[in-house]
Amino acid sequence: MEDNERPLFNTRMAFIFAMMGSVIGLGNIWRFPYVLYTNGGASFILAYLIVLFVLGINHLFLEYGVGFNFKSAVVGVFSKINKKFEVIGWFVPFNIFLVLVYYVVILAWALLYFGFSFTKMWGTNTNAFFDNILLTNGVGNSLIGVTKISIPVIIALLIIWFCVWFVSSRDLNKGIARVTTILMTLMFIMMFCIIVFAITLPGSSIGYTQLFKPDWGTLFNPALWLVVLAQIAFSMGLGDSTVITYTSYIGNEEHHLMDNAIIVTLANLIFGLFTAFGIFSILGFMSQTQGLPLSKVVNDGTGLVFVAFPAIFNVMGDLAYIIGPLFFLCFLFAGFTSAIALFEPMASSINEKFNLSRKKSATIMVIVGCLLSLIYATGSGSYILSIADSFLNEITLSLVILSEAIIFAWFYGADKIADKLNKYSTFNVGKKWKLIVKLIMPIVIIYLWINGVISIFTRGSPTEIFIDGIFVVILFVVPIILTKLSSRNKNFYEI
Repeated sequence: MEDNERPLFNTRMAFIFAMMGSVIGLGNIWRFPYVLYTNGGASFILAYLIVLFVLGINHLFLEYGVGFNFKSAVVGVFSKINKKFEVIGWFVPFNIFLVLVYYVVILAWALLYFGFSFTKMWGTNTNAFFDNILLTNGVGNSLIGVTKISIPVIIALLIIWFCVWFVSSRDLNKGIARVTTILMTLMFIMMFCIIVFAITLPGSSIGYTQLFKPDWGTLFNPALWLVVLAQIAFSMGLGDSTVITYTSYIGNEEHHLMDNAIIVTLANLIFGLFTAFGIFSILGFMSQTQGLPLSKVVNDGTGLVFVAFPAIFNVMGDLAYIIGPLFFLCFLFAGFTSAIALFEPMASSINEKFNLSRKKSATIMVIVGCLLSLIYATGSGSYILSIADSFLNEITLSLVILSEAIIFAWFYGADKIADKLNKYSTFNVGKKWKLIVKLIMPIVIIYLWINGVISIFTRGSPTEIFIDGIFVVILFVVPIILTKLSSRNKNFYEI
């Protein structure tokens, strides 16, 4: 295959597993439980279901139609609609690349915990081990710890980045499709066994009953809905370019576009709720054994999984030496399939504009990503990560989804996309769908985004505002530079 010839998934199942691998990752095992834990449990789930079925699935259809129609990387899609939109096109995958930079750090933690689990190195106080030993922290929410380097985390980072490069630099079906199919199957089996065990623990009901006790007052807080939208975008891949990139790899013989979207969405929802049920069961167990209220069991939301699961392994006896490594291996499988999905849009866009081979574009991106991720391997890494996760997923990702809704539905045309979706699916979308993607989605996002920005300046600390400001500058400058560079692909701006 020539470097500039677009690869295609060779089967429908290869595409479905690749999409499931991209969405059923750390968004469900790491992020979903911790945002549930910090945002009211049942209230969050109720809001999540409303936004998912009113806005999320409909925007997903939009991205499926666009990717399938243009058969191009995300930057190419924006450029083909209008050359002036190229800078926005670069903003989209670059934003998610910055998410990948810290995402890989979480995988590095998981890789280390995989090794720790063979000896239960975390000891009896799993909270203190994560905060003070692994992260060399102990400095609170500040940047003082940036001078403290965690060598184990750096080594694990290098290993994860190498694995991302190894898979992403290869042929689509021999790399991404094959790896995600195998790893997702193993991950489903292992997680099912672990979570069933968690539900049987004493005190588990303290945790999982919290999922069914909504605080109705929080539903009137715009901040909750912004977090919900961010989580749906993160876990479903909305606005992260993965959907557009992967659907561009589908051949024209596929006639199940929206059917595939629904399959992936339901699988993602079921897995997320099932995982949350299990993790809250563990939190209930920890609450009972430690004599603490559920809200005080874990200090750091971003480290929830690395505190909760080691705690359960401590009481499992010798069985923990089997279940523990299996869990963190499962965590790595889920996270890695998502990592290569998050990596693909930026690498594919560079490949397409500058006419590079997959190996060259992958190598460039891995080197850049590896250097950027080093900041998260410091004593302040977890603190900076929590700020980055909030800003990149709640503020900038909302802008990405808004720009897609406006440019795809208005400038290119919701009618054209609907025609493509209806032609290649077993059911149709109509006026209601067009109303949602053209009007309701933009209005809701603008309202939530404004509230989110106001919250940063009214509730954020000076350090948080400073770090957010750095992200704003980077996200503004880099897309402009990439836009100004001349394309080496004569077909880059042609539909």
